[in-house]
Amino acid sequence: MLKTLGKYTKLYIYVLAFILPILFMFIISSALHFYPFGELSALVADTQVQFVDYIAYLKSVFSGDNDLFYTFSKTLGGDMAGFTFYYLGNPFIYLLLLCPNDQLSAGILFMIILIMAFSSLNFNIMLNNIFGTRWASVIFSVAYAFMGYFVAYFNFIIYFNNIMLLPIIVLGIYEIINKERISYKYIIFLAASIITNYYIGFMTCIFSVLVFVYICVVNTKELKSITKYFKAMGIYIASSIFAAAISAVALITVLLSLQDQKPNSGLSSIFSIKLNFPLRDLFAGLYTAGFNGNISDGNPIIYCSVLVVVFVFLYFMNKVVSFKEKIATGILLLIMILSFYFDPLNVIWHGFAHPVGFPYRNSFFFSFLLILIGYKGFILVKFGVRKYQTAIIFAIFFIYTVYLLLSDNAYVHRGQAILTCAFLIMILAGVYAICYKREYMYPVTFGFLIIFTFDILINGYFSISRYYINSDIESCKIGYYEDYAKETGEIIDYIESQDDSFYRIDKLYKRTNNDAMYFAYNSLSHFSSCETVPVKLFMGNLGFASNDMWAYYGIEGNTTFVDCLLNLKYMVSQYDSTGKPYEEIKELNNKYIFKNPYALNFAFGCKDSIENVTTDKMNHFTYQNSIAKGITGDVYGIFRPVEVVDINLVNVEKDDKVYKKINKEEEAYIEYELNIDSNDFIYMYFTAPENQDTTLYVNGDEKQPYFNTYNWSTRATGYFEPNTIVPIRINLNQDEIEIDSYEFYYENIDELKRWYEEASKTKCDVYKISSSNLFVSADVDDATDMIVFSMPYDKGWKVSVDGKEVNTKRVLDVLMAVDITPGEHIIEMKYIPEGFYVGSIISAISILLLIIIHLYDQFKINKLIKGE
Repeated sequence: MLKTLGKYTKLYIYVLAFILPILFMFIISSALHFYPFGELSALVADTQVQFVDYIAYLKSVFSGDNDLFYTFSKTLGGDMAGFTFYYLGNPFIYLLLLCPNDQLSAGILFMIILIMAFSSLNFNIMLNNIFGTRWASVIFSVAYAFMGYFVAYFNFIIYFNNIMLLPIIVLGIYEIINKERISYKYIIFLAASIITNYYIGFMTCIFSVLVFVYICVVNTKELKSITKYFKAMGIYIASSIFAAAISAVALITVLLSLQDQKPNSGLSSIFSIKLNFPLRDLFAGLYTAGFNGNISDGNPIIYCSVLVVVFVFLYFMNKVVSFKEKIATGILLLIMILSFYFDPLNVIWHGFAHPVGFPYRNSFFFSFLLILIGYKGFILVKFGVRKYQTAIIFAIFFIYTVYLLLSDNAYVHRGQAILTCAFLIMILAGVYAICYKREYMYPVTFGFLIIFTFDILINGYFSISRYYINSDIESCKIGYYEDYAKETGEIIDYIESQDDSFYRIDKLYKRTNNDAMYFAYNSLSHFSSCETVPVKLFMGNLGFASNDMWAYYGIEGNTTFVDCLLNLKYMVSQYDSTGKPYEEIKELNNKYIFKNPYALNFAFGCKDSIENVTTDKMNHFTYQNSIAKGITGDVYGIFRPVEVVDINLVNVEKDDKVYKKINKEEEAYIEYELNIDSNDFIYMYFTAPENQDTTLYVNGDEKQPYFNTYNWSTRATGYFEPNTIVPIRINLNQDEIEIDSYEFYYENIDELKRWYEEASKTKCDVYKISSSNLFVSADVDDATDMIVFSMPYDKGWKVSVDGKEVNTKRVLDVLMAVDITPGEHIIEMKYIPEGFYVGSIISAISILLLIIIHLYDQFKINKLIKGE
C-alpha cells in the first residue's frame, strides 16, 4: 500500500477518485428522489430563490440582446460586473447554457456532481504529489468531496468552484517551498479562484499565507535555519502578486462596482470581543448527520467523516510525527478555530463584513486541513500507533458525547450519537487490528472504505434532506417549477410579441424576487447581495417592500403614480381587476395582463426643479407629490390624506409609540377609523423600527400580514362609499409592537392624468441595442431642462447627445439625468464598468509576462537537457 505504483495505476487512482463521487451522489440523489431520479427538484434555498434565476438570465446574454455589463432585470437596473464575478464566475455554470430553462434543476444537480468529482480528483492529485501514490488516497479524496460544507451548503453552488481549486493551490505552495521555483499551478489556480468568486478568493489568499508559513515551519529542523526559506518566500510573494495582477480585471472592476453598497458593520466588530458560539459545541459538527438545517446562524460546518477524525487523533498520538510538527499543526488548527469563535477574526475572513446567513463561509478550509492531516495520520498508522490509543480515542468520544446529550445541544441527539459511535467502533477495531498485525493493513483499509462509504452517504442524505423538512414540499417538486416556467414564460412572450418598445413589467405573484432575471424582462424587483444603497433607499422611500438584499414590487404593487414614474407599462395579476386605471388586454394561463396607458417612457423630459426634491419631512405619499411637481414645475393634488377620525385601542395601552397588550391571553388590536369623503382609491403605509407579528384587517376583511419581510410596503386599501367610516385594524400577535406613524392617502386619477399629459410632452423613443447600449430619439419641448432616465446613476454610463459626450448627473438621489436643449436630439448611451479597461490591460499584460517567463523556463530546461 505504501510503495510507489506505476504511472498507469496512478491514472486508475485518479479515475476512481473522479468516478466515486459521481456514483455516490447518484445514490443520494436517487434516495432523495431528485429529478430526473424522481419528482423532487434539487433547487432549494438560495439555489431556488437566486442562482437558478441568474443562470437563466445568463442564457439570455448568449441568446438575446442582454450582456454581462449591465442589466435592466434587477430593480431599476444595475451593473453586472460585481454581480458576475460573484454569482456567475464559476465556469461550470456556462455548461448550463446548453440546458433548457425548464431543465435547469437537473442541469444544476449534474453540475454540482461534476464539481464534487473534480474536487475529489484535485485533492487526490495533491495527496499523491505530496505523499506518494497510494490507492487509499481515494478514500480521503472522496472525503473532501463529501465534507459537510458540500452537502450542508448544497444550495450555495457559487463557492464550489473555489473549493475545487483549493487543493491545486496548496500543491503549488508545496512546490514553491520544496523546489524554490515559481509554480504555475499556484499562480493560475489562485488567479482563477479570485476571478471566479472574489469573496472566497480573498479567503483563499489568507489561507495560502497560513499554509505557506506552516509548511516552512514544519520543514525547518532548527529555528535558525528558517532563513533558507527566504528565497521561497520571495517567490511565493511574487507569485501571489502575479495571481492578483492576472485577476485585476475582476478585482478592480468589482472594487469600483461595490463602492455604493452599504458598508457592513464588520469594521467596528474588529475592535470588539464578541464570541460567536459556545466553543465546546464546535466539534458536534464532526458527528455523522449532525447538520440540523440551520444555515443562518448555526455553528461552522466541519464534518469530514468519522474515519478522518480518527486518523487526525492518531496523527497527534503518533510517535513518528515530531513534536514540533504536532505543535505547528495544532496551532494552525487553533487559528482556524479561533477564526470561527472570535467575531473580529471571523469578520476579517469575510472581507471585513458580517455575512448575511452562512456565517462561517470559510469553514471548508478547516475540513480541508483535517482531511490532509488525517491522511498523513493514516499513512503513518503502521509505524507509531499503539493499541491502547484506540481506547483513549473512544474515551474522548464517549465523554464528549455524554456532554452533548446532557446539554441538549441543537446538533447531536441520540440517533447521531449512536450512528457515529457505530462507525467509530468499527474504525477503531480496524486500527487495533493493524496495530496487532501490520499485514492486516490491506483488508482493513478495504473495510475502512466500506464503513466510510456508509458514513458519507448517510451524512449526505440527511444533510441535504434537512432543507426540505420545513419547506412547502409541493413548491419543491419539479412539476411546480416546470409549470411556473412554462406558464409565466408564455405570458412574458405574449407581452413582448405585442410591444417591442422599451418598458418594464411586474407581477403581483412570484416564484422568487428574481423572476425578472429568470425570464429576462425589465422589472422593479430583485434579490441579491449586489444592490446599491441609493437604489434600495429610493425604492423604500417610494413604499416598496425592501431590505438590505432586495426590493420587491409587492403582493399589491404600488401606487399608480409610482408605476407611471418608473415606466411600468404592463402588470400581470392573478386577479381579474385592479384599483388602477389600467386596461385588461389578455387573460392567459389564469393570469390577467393589464396595460398602463400612463406609463412615462424610460427617458422623459423634466424641469430642473427636480434637483430640489428631497425626502426631508416627507412621507411616502407627499414625496410622490413632490416628485410630480419637480418633474413639471406645477403643483398636483395626486395624493391627499384621508381623515382619521378616531384611533381605538382594544386591550392595548399606548406608551409613546409602543403599543402593549393589557391581557396577553385576549385579542388585542389598534383600530383606525377612516372618514371617507371621496370615491378615490386609498393606499396606506405604516412606519415602524422593525419586523413585527401582526394581522391586518380592512373593513373587517383579513389581508396579508403587515410588518413582515415581504409584505411591509404600500398597500392597497380600496374604494369605499363616501360618507362612510371604514375601520383599519392591526391585531397584535405579540405582546407589544411599535408604530412610528401611519399614512392613509387617496390617489386622484384625474390629477395623475393631468400630470402625465404635462410630463410626457417631450417625446422620447428608446431603442435597445443591448442592455449596455441604448439609443434615445428625443423631441424636446421648450419647457424641458433635462432628460431623466428611470435607472440608477452610474459613472460607467457614457452619454452623448448628437455625437458629443455630455456629463450625467444624479437626481432624486438615484436616477440619472442629462441637461438638454429644446429640439430634436439623438442620445446614445453606452455602459462600460468602471475599471474594466484598466483591469483588462493589467490582466492581459500579466498573462503575457507569465507566458514569457514560462517559455524562458522551458528554454533553460531544454538547454540543460541538451547539455549546452
